[in-house]
Amino acid sequence: MNRPDAVRLFDPHRADRAQAGACAAAVAAMIADGGEQTVAGFEHRFAAHIGRSFAVLTDSGTSALRIALTLSGARGAAALLPNITHPSLLRAAQATGARPILADIGDDLDIAPAEVERRLGRSCRAVVMAHMCGNPCDHARIRRAAASRGAALIEDASQALGLELGGRKAGTLGDISLFSLSSWKPLSAPFSKAGVLLCDDEGLYREMLDLRREAPASPAVAAMLSCRLGALPGIFSGMARAQAAYRRELRGCRALEIKALTPLAQELPLYASRRDALAAHLRARGIPLEKSYPALSEIAGAGLKGYPGSRRYLERALHLPLLPLMSRREAVAAARAAVSFYGPR
Repeated sequence: MNRPDAVRLFDPHRADRAQAGACAAAVAAMIADGGEQTVAGFEHRFAAHIGRSFAVLTDSGTSALRIALTLSGARGAAALLPNITHPSLLRAAQATGARPILADIGDDLDIAPAEVERRLGRSCRAVVMAHMCGNPCDHARIRRAAASRGAALIEDASQALGLELGGRKAGTLGDISLFSLSSWKPLSAPFSKAGVLLCDDEGLYREMLDLRREAPASPAVAAMLSCRLGALPGIFSGMARAQAAYRRELRGCRALEIKALTPLAQELPLYASRRDALAAHLRARGIPLEKSYPALSEIAGAGLKGYPGSRRYLERALHLPLLPLMSRREAVAAARAAVSFYGPR
């Protein structure tokens, strides 16, 4: 079967390759300078970029989650987590010694505020809200619920870099906020992992620095992240163009429901009729689908009873590629391949 050039060109590391030279120069400059101020320099720049007082770089997003949960007081207590999210959140809670309480998602794929209010008990010391796929949480309602029980609000903004909610940036909405800066994300170091914690309280910041000793950040990674911070506007505008192309091509296909709700969404989840057959159709045509997220309740052995939103996601969700520096041509090819599965409109 002949495949169009656009499909063959999908490359999740395209941004890494495009900026490899600039990153190498940044690392060389860091080595020449001794590297002592490189991590602190990135932290200062990133905190200013987001609009927080303090930032602490770690070796991974999982380490950032673990530190945030530890500082919330969740060790030996309960932490409320979204049921559909990256499994690293469950691993971080378990490593912290917290007892996970899992809340179902709503139609927007985010943790449902009503579920937070229903499941939040007095033993809960932390509520984690994640803006899944760049869809903004109802942060005001979730914050009120957390405050009513004296629980800390942890904002996982890993999928929402650049998103604004009511004039405030994602990353400013939690008592502690965090980002994973792993590969394929708009801001990442080539072929490396990192995470970053943010807060406004100086005492909390000092505690973050103490705990970061167990997950030290690499000065070389910090140098590359600093280099790439300035490239974010171009990355975001390219992803927005690709998403707009997807929306134009998918419009009118009743078998597909786009679940990405904002122009800065950094994934493109769909709810699809005959999802598994569609996925096979796309893979056969060279479309590299992104991974769907698991239900933490299934990982924990509790199944899906009482989680109808999670069940619906697991049965219907399919994630089309939406990658840094992805071209409009690639988005059109992927969208048309999806629509063609269902025949003429």
